[in-house]
Amino acid sequence: MRVATFDGEKEIRTLVQRLYDIRDRGSEEQFRRAEEALLKANPVLADLSGVKNGTILLVPEVAAVRWTSEIQPLESATTAAIHAAQLQLDGLEVALEKTLARQSDEAKKTLEFSRSKVIQDLAEKEPLLKQRIPEIRKAAEAQLTTLEKLKTSRKEGFGSLRNEFARLGRIGE
Repeated sequence: MRVATFDGEKEIRTLVQRLYDIRDRGSEEQFRRAEEALLKANPVLADLSGVKNGTILLVPEVAAVRWTSEIQPLESATTAAIHAAQLQLDGLEVALEKTLARQSDEAKKTLEFSRSKVIQDLAEKEPLLKQRIPEIRKAAEAQLTTLEKLKTSRKEGFGSLRNEFARLGRIGE
């Protein structure tokens, strides 16, 4: 079995033309057999409007019909999909790391500001502020603790995911 990706075709005939090299006599019969085989292997193609671009399609063999260069062996498509997922994982980890760092910086600045002379002087004049400062500090410290736990979980979780992708990449070797 080979695979290809859906590229937004509006008609099944256009998809068949892209995936199968049909130019010989009896081409209408070959088109019909290729279309039937493609629909049988990919029932989702019965309604092309519901198929998302990039959807991986199984492209079955059809007697006396060759595949076009669009078709890949299942193994190379699997490897490509794993690699693409790994790249997405890397991007997600970087984005999460930046978000956690930014939130940590904000919590640290809140703590620093709550201890500043300006706030302390103002708190002496404003009883409500003086009352709220310990609550603000406690919340910022709790947020820092939570963020540290999230950083540890992120490292462990993304490490586990990377190990699973590596394991998937070795299947069939």
